[in-house]
Formats: sequence, C-alpha cells, structure tokens
Amino acid sequence: MVYILGGVLLTLVFWGEFYSVNPSGSREQVAVIGLAGLSYALFVVLTAGLRFSGTRLYLVVPAVMITAGLLALRSLYQSTDGRWLYGWSIAVGMLAGQIAIALHYLPFNFLQFGLLLVGVLYAAISLADRAVHHPLTRQDFIEPAIAFLAAIVLSVLLG
Repeated sequence: MVYILGGVLLTLVFWGEFYSVNPSGSREQVAVIGLAGLSYALFVVLTAGLRFSGTRLYLVVPAVMITAGLLALRSLYQSTDGRWLYGWSIAVGMLAGQIAIALHYLPFNFLQFGLLLVGVLYAAISLADRAVHHPLTRQDFIEPAIAFLAAIVLSVLLG
C-alpha cells in the first residue's frame, strides 16, 4: 500500500512539474497550487515523523532548516516568475529551525509539532513573497496570521 501511494504521489509531482514549466498553459496555476500543497503536506509528515521517532535535536534542526529553506526557495521561485531568492529562503529556513528548537522542548505530541511548524513556515513564506513584491502593509499580515492561528487551533484540537 505504501509503495502504491508513493508511486501515485511521484506521478502527481511529475505531472505538476511538467505543467508548471509551461507558463502559458491553462493548467499552470493548478499545478503550482497542487505542488505547494503537496510540499506543505510532506513537510508536516517529515516534522511529525522526526518528532514521533524521538530524534535528537541536533538532527531535527538541520533537517527542518534545510527542508524549510528548499520549500521556501521553490515557493518563492514559483510566485516571482523564475527569480531564485536565496536570501529570503535562508531566512525562512533559519526561522523554521529556531521555532523547531523552541517547540522541541515543549510538551507537544508529534502532530502538534508538525502543524505548528507548517503554520510558521506558511506564514513566513507568505510574508516573504509579499515583501518581495511590494513594501509590507497591515493588510499583508492578515492572511499569514489567519493561517498561523488555524495551525494553532488544529494543533490544539488534535492534541
């Protein structure tokens, strides 16, 4: 069953990457949204798996930082029409690593840990994307704040 699910996910990623390369195609936006959703879901699986396995902090932090940085790099690349924003990606990765350190010492279960980290990651990427496009205003903080609060509510309900 796991092998079949992995094969289906890999096929979806290949299709998404194929359609997201063609900027004039009608399926580009659907592919970009699907790839972003899948990336965030896999980030939750990674972080929850690291917490569930009882991995030491010195192994969790680099995994979270590198994964969050790469996810931010890819998301920002898609939203800026092909500009690689390494500085913002490093900043997002560092922030996710710092939050992972803080959450590691709090009594959260594995699912709460993953949901809180993905909430922070989504909010940070969203703010970075908005900061790249224009100077930040108060309205730019609404969606990231709602996403982060939704992650907190979900982690409380599922904890």
